[in-house]
Amino acid sequence: MALSVKRLPVRQKRLKQWQRAVRRAFDSLACELLVITLVVLYALIIFADLAYTAAREGAAPEWDAAMRLCDLVLLSVFVLEIGLRLFGFGLGHLRDCVHAVDAVVVLVSWVIALLPPSMVSLFSWCRRFRVLPNPNLNPNPNPKPSPSPSPSPSPSPPP
Repeated sequence: MALSVKRLPVRQKRLKQWQRAVRRAFDSLACELLVITLVVLYALIIFADLAYTAAREGAAPEWDAAMRLCDLVLLSVFVLEIGLRLFGFGLGHLRDCVHAVDAVVVLVSWVIALLPPSMVSLFSWCRRFRVLPNPNLNPNPNPKPSPSPSPSPSPSPPP
């Protein structure tokens, strides 16, 4: 009796080859160093933007446009990285909590970066709908001190 060999169609073989190639690429040291370099560059750009925005007194539309472009380019590279990792490693890649949180943060940031600046300011309203109350919000800014309660006489036991 001859064993039948299950043959994958040519397309599936190519897909598996591409997935193995992507896994090898992302497992390499060069790719890890490239991703770490991009993350550090992105962090430096964000800190530079925060510092410049805090220091300036007037509007600087050129700076804002340049920062928005840098943000979109780097976040798009990170979205591409996540997509390639999901292609190569499958959805099991997101079982690791660090990878799942990274993917959510990058995707949400990318969607927000794609929105026009006028829409981004609408997200500031989201802070008003928090579930937990803010302890710093005091409806009465000048409360009057309440008198300290006087000790009430304790009831005496019946005779």
